[in-house]
Amino acid sequence: MAGSGPAPGSPYRPVPGPGQTGPQQPPRRQQPPNASPAPLSGPAAGIGALATGDGNAYSQTTDPADRRNDNYDDYSAAYLEDRVEDHESGAEMTPAPTSRANKTNTLSVVAVILSVIGVTFIIGIVCGHVARSQIRRTGEQGDAFAIAALWVGYLYLAATVLVLGGYFYIVGSGS
Repeated sequence: MAGSGPAPGSPYRPVPGPGQTGPQQPPRRQQPPNASPAPLSGPAAGIGALATGDGNAYSQTTDPADRRNDNYDDYSAAYLEDRVEDHESGAEMTPAPTSRANKTNTLSVVAVILSVIGVTFIIGIVCGHVARSQIRRTGEQGDAFAIAALWVGYLYLAATVLVLGGYFYIVGSGS
């Protein structure tokens, strides 16, 4: 075994053993002559010389930026074909429902504003009741506004009744 070395034509050189001196280089694999690089595959396959057809995968004769939007028309055509197939198969896209369920009832907002102002609290109470009936009928949002308008309006009404009752009590007992 001491006299055995690499096989003839092997790309590897012998590594000196213990007690032997010599250059310590890692073995190198050499390309066989007339070997051409493997063709590119994957995302890089369409870039450069293979796309132009000269056969050399490592030379770029075209700028990849020039080819950036080449597939745009193919993509849009495929998209349109899919849409046509969907239409022919009966699968149609329906528009989003335009129900009033996600809209806030305007009268409930007006009722809150009128109730908070104070002078118009009676109109706010009426608008709050009408808004609640509309919300129950149509399914709109804004029930919390209508309830708040009713609470604030009835609090103003209670305060008004107490103040007027106290006023008439004081005026009536003074004579």
